[in-house]
Amino acid sequence: FAQMAGELRRVAAGERSLSADPPSSSRLSAVPTSAGMRQIKENPSAPRSSGASTNSLAPSPSSSHSHGSPITNAMTTVAQALTQAWQIHQSGDIASAENIYRQVLSAQPESANGWCYLGIACHDLDRFEEAESAYREALRLQPEFPVALNNMGNTLRRLGRIDEALASFRRALELKPDYLNAFKNAGTTLVWEGRFDEAIDWYSQALRLNPDEAESHRNVGIIRLLQGDFTNGWPEYEWRWRADDLKKPPHAQPEWQGESLDGKTILLYAEQGLGDTLNFVRYANVLKQLGARTIVQVQPPLVPLLRSTPGIDTLVPQREQPPAFDVHAPLLSVPAILKTDLDSIPADVPYVFADERLIEFWRSELRSFGGLRVGIVWQGNPDHQADHLRSVPLTRFAPLAALPGVQLFSLQKGHGAEQLAGAGANINVVNLGARLDESSGAFLDTAAVMKVLDLVITTDTSIAHLAGALGVPTWLALPYVPDWRWLLDREDSPWYPSMRLFRQTQPGDWDGVFERLTEALRQQAEAKAASPLPDGASAGAAESTVEASADSAASALPNTSASPTAVRHEEEPATLARRTTLAGFNDLVRARYGVMLYNRHDRYIGRSLNLYGEFSEGEVDLFRAMLKPGDVVLEAGANIGVHTLPLSQLVGKKGTVLAFEPQRIVFQTLCANMALNSVQNVHAHQQALGDTQGRVPVPALDYTRENNFGGLSLGRQAQGEPVPLVTIDALAVSRCNLLKVDVEGMEQQVLRGARQTIERHRPFLYVENDRAEQSAALVQLMRSFGYRLFWHTPPLFNPRNYFGNEQNVFDTIASFNVLGVHQAIRADIQGLREVE
Repeated sequence: FAQMAGELRRVAAGERSLSADPPSSSRLSAVPTSAGMRQIKENPSAPRSSGASTNSLAPSPSSSHSHGSPITNAMTTVAQALTQAWQIHQSGDIASAENIYRQVLSAQPESANGWCYLGIACHDLDRFEEAESAYREALRLQPEFPVALNNMGNTLRRLGRIDEALASFRRALELKPDYLNAFKNAGTTLVWEGRFDEAIDWYSQALRLNPDEAESHRNVGIIRLLQGDFTNGWPEYEWRWRADDLKKPPHAQPEWQGESLDGKTILLYAEQGLGDTLNFVRYANVLKQLGARTIVQVQPPLVPLLRSTPGIDTLVPQREQPPAFDVHAPLLSVPAILKTDLDSIPADVPYVFADERLIEFWRSELRSFGGLRVGIVWQGNPDHQADHLRSVPLTRFAPLAALPGVQLFSLQKGHGAEQLAGAGANINVVNLGARLDESSGAFLDTAAVMKVLDLVITTDTSIAHLAGALGVPTWLALPYVPDWRWLLDREDSPWYPSMRLFRQTQPGDWDGVFERLTEALRQQAEAKAASPLPDGASAGAAESTVEASADSAASALPNTSASPTAVRHEEEPATLARRTTLAGFNDLVRARYGVMLYNRHDRYIGRSLNLYGEFSEGEVDLFRAMLKPGDVVLEAGANIGVHTLPLSQLVGKKGTVLAFEPQRIVFQTLCANMALNSVQNVHAHQQALGDTQGRVPVPALDYTRENNFGGLSLGRQAQGEPVPLVTIDALAVSRCNLLKVDVEGMEQQVLRGARQTIERHRPFLYVENDRAEQSAALVQLMRSFGYRLFWHTPPLFNPRNYFGNEQNVFDTIASFNVLGVHQAIRADIQGLREVE
């Protein structure tokens, strides 16, 4: 049996030969490791035996203890010898099995079965030319030998002789028209070549022979998922539970089928590899938002890493008894139950968080290294069945290491690390692997280092999923036919927004991949040299996880006229932000959620983007807990889009953000920022919102002088540039999940003009409340809509800001807002103080 471990990334795998009892079965059992495609090599004795099988076979004295697998005196026939050798082969001791096969052939060189067994052993030891020779000898002795033809087809595929492989399968089918495994192996061979529609045709022929043939169903599912056809892919992929030795835990509770989880506890359990768990643990938060209490059972090494993952109420290691629960589901089945498609993938990153203490430790350790700091991983587990396709030698990274302004850091652990002292000894790479995770726990140091580096470049291993879950900039080198999660013909990943994909354009074309990687990295290094980050900062600097601080709103509202005095603009070092200075009053910065144009004279938003690459990130953290893909957000007072951009990412392609900004110059910047980031789900309007329809004057400001441009109050001036004034109710929106209002004293007017919308849709309300003289009336109005109210007062300075800048220029200034949750909505509000 040829086992491919794990989805389509294992599609091009080598095969481990396994079998049932050779005398009675032509089907071989699957390795209990994963749910991926495999090619099937069969025990040649099962379907057909050679005439030599009854001859007696004397043991060889010289080999009676060879490899721990002698031919014993009790082994008196060729059939018995081959049976014992095949059992040894199945156990993984292929060299010992080969020794017995050769002894058999020494005594009985006319045994076609013996030559076929030897071919399997040579194939499994990656000696494909020898395997082909052995199969051809078997076929010389027994020309009508479909098992040998089937197995030789597998070997010819590994030799890259695809047409010959397919011809071998076809010849096997001429001899045995109901040869199910030959149909399947032909299909899998075509998958490895990227000929997916042809592959499905072969699997369909297998299914005509046996409509319940689970492996063919599963393989078709993998192809559909790879093609992005999730609707048809998920149901077929569920056949993996019947195709492989995956076993669902024998829980007495029912398996979740998609029914309401409100008030129920669900157990989610890992089923495959570490990377699979890192990829799909995101769904815990999705189910949490559906009202569930979640217990997540994962591989023991992942427990420390996932303790802070959103949506997990209880985390337990595998093999440990979980607490009581109502229903259960395997992690990789949740997207099928939820009918996830490309537009509804929950891609809110990060959802895995590095330890802050380890981040600071590694930031200090790597501070002395200049230039673009890039972590690399090149080798997966060599026992992985597709490792020969997905891994590369370290020497592939030599052109990247030679680039000016680039410093490579090895994150490689275990297998592959030996190359640092071997073929890769002359490559300029700092070896961190030996220091990573030895005392902290699996992935903990690695995660922290990734947050300090500028970029991670990796092949398709669990490190890729860790980097994606952390939300760090990542470049992924992929084989021609990748794991289904990476899809086809695209450079981005809907699972991981911070990831860029570099694909082979033809099977085995690593040269092209690394040429493109080298050129892209050269451009990145030049960009950093032109606009450097401060020492110790990085494009992947520590994520913002500012917790809601109700205590800071305890008694008095802030003095909104206060200005930061710690550092004046002209005293701020130019290197504190990755920015480009433009003509006029605008600058350009690569911020947390994308490229942002901002006014360098803006006292709050502009200054925060300049210094920290973000603004009031604690607000975005709250939005992240409220929103899901497909939601509709109405933003009154969008300013330049510093929160519009992350809101657009949170609601995804099927969601919508309606952004309103009345100031023409600011509105133009808002539109520019959406265009710079190719945002398509934001509808921007230069309109003011209120409780009446008409026009309102917007006073002219001097944008070349320092000011708080977001602090402009409307309706108090008789002169200015007239803009339309509309009510939210007049928009007649069909859905609204969040109404965000930041309109500098006009909050009550906006809410009164949205009364019908609020009553109809009961959205979350997020309203600025920083004017003491209006606070009581605003609170009373919001309560009149049937809402519970909570203070949310995130400080402007986030110590874990995107640029890793420790200098606080905002002192204790905070954003003062009120979160409104309709009384009919069951929501567990933690960390926020209810408004009295």
